[in-house]
Order: sequence, then structure tokens, then C-alpha cells
Amino acid sequence: MRDIKKDPFEEYIKNLPPTQREMGEAWSAAIGLQDVDGLKPSEYLYRIAKKNIEGEITIDEVDDLINSYYETKEGRAEHGIEDDPINDPIKLADRETKIIELLRSEPGITRAKIAESLGCSESTVKRCIQAMISKNMIRRIGSNKRGEWIILE
Repeated sequence: MRDIKKDPFEEYIKNLPPTQREMGEAWSAAIGLQDVDGLKPSEYLYRIAKKNIEGEITIDEVDDLINSYYETKEGRAEHGIEDDPINDPIKLADRETKIIELLRSEPGITRAKIAESLGCSESTVKRCIQAMISKNMIRRIGSNKRGEWIILE
């Protein structure tokens, strides 16, 4: 007797590759989540997403390309992207130095203003500030809205 609960087409459903529409929707959602986090996707990401959707490259190749792109500036140059100010990695020490300068000049400065001054996302500033707090470089006194930063050097 046949098991009614088992779908006879399950193996076909599981093993079919996603359609271009499904892949496009997945990429759209992923890039939309970056926007929600205050991140600006690079033009390179859009280009390789399109190649993946069109079947020119696999998702594993996408992963490899993204990793090589973000690891080094040479990786970006290799892919035809010379200047990407939003995603260019700044040495952490440089970013920390700039944040400390901003905190000295305006102790009540917001993450949004710091991000604007540095040309990066608020998420990047948040991560950097958290790292600086854990290194005992800075400390927040008072509330998030009305508090101030203290430099502990």
C-alpha cells in the first residue's frame, strides 16, 4: 500500500534548480537586507548577482569572487573596480584614529555623523566603536541620546 503522507513528487521538487525569477527574488531580498542594515552594495555585487541569475556562474563561484573582491584592493582591481569608497577597507587603526578625533571635537556626536564624516555605514561605525570599547579605548557616559564619549587612552 502506498503511503499517502509521502509526496510522490518530492524528489523532483527538491532537486530542481531554482528559476531565474526565484534567484532574482533571492538576490533582491539579500541586497534589500544590506540596505536595511545601512550598507551600500557595490556595483560589483550587482554585476555578479546578475551573472548568477543568468546562469553564467554558480553560487560557489559567487562566494569565491566576493571573497577575493573584499580581501584586497588588488582583488577589486582584478575585477575592474578601482575605487569603491563605501566598501574600501580602512585600516582599523586609521578608522580608530579618525573616530577619536571626532569624539574629541564633539563628545556627544552620533554614529550617523561619524559614519557621514568617515564615508562608511553606521553598522561599520558601530562595530568599530564596540571594538574600541572592548579595547578600553573609549567609554560612553550617560544615555544613548544625551550621553557623551570619554577617551580613555
